[in-house]
Amino acid sequence: AQAQSQRRVDDLGEERRGLAEEYRTVLREIEGLEAYNRQLERQLRLQGEEIAILDRSIAQATTVDRQILPLMLRMVSALEQFVALDLPFLPRERAERLQFVQEAIDRVDVTVAEKFRQVLEAYLIELEFGRTIEAYTGTVDVGGQKLEVDFLRVGRIGLYYQTLDGTQSARWDAAGKRWEALPASDRNPIREAIRVARKLTAPNLLTLPLPTAGGAS
Repeated sequence: AQAQSQRRVDDLGEERRGLAEEYRTVLREIEGLEAYNRQLERQLRLQGEEIAILDRSIAQATTVDRQILPLMLRMVSALEQFVALDLPFLPRERAERLQFVQEAIDRVDVTVAEKFRQVLEAYLIELEFGRTIEAYTGTVDVGGQKLEVDFLRVGRIGLYYQTLDGTQSARWDAAGKRWEALPASDRNPIREAIRVARKLTAPNLLTLPLPTAGGAS
């Protein structure tokens, strides 16, 4: 009986030690879960703050989009008026560029940033015209007759043409909105300026007939 009692005591002691170890294991798991929960709560809080920031950014971006679209439309309208009042050089190219920008603004699959970039690029191209000299071939209507000519643009201060055979030359009269025939003495200077614009000869001092403020040569 004593031996059996001792065995029961030993078994109960072993069971107690097992339960104590299991209890300590459960406590460690609980501590780990609590730490994990605290980390999750912190991450959720930070994510909530980021979501709030994104919501504000989206709201601000929407406001900017609503404000920048009318601005771009005004810029394109102003550029169209400027081109209409400017010297009539490269009319098709400039009209197509303006149409392309307008169509880009109307498209829903183009970002606002890309639309604004297109508008600025059109402005930069027009700005560059004022600092360059250019020659190109085209046609002009003279008295109902289509003539193939070489056009010469000198910045925005002068626009000329000369027929391919060099027998006729003219200057655009901005005040009268018409071509003004030039005398034979101006043909060689215009021919030389065309060669310079095409980089066929070295740059040199150009002596071209320019309009004065009053519209005369």
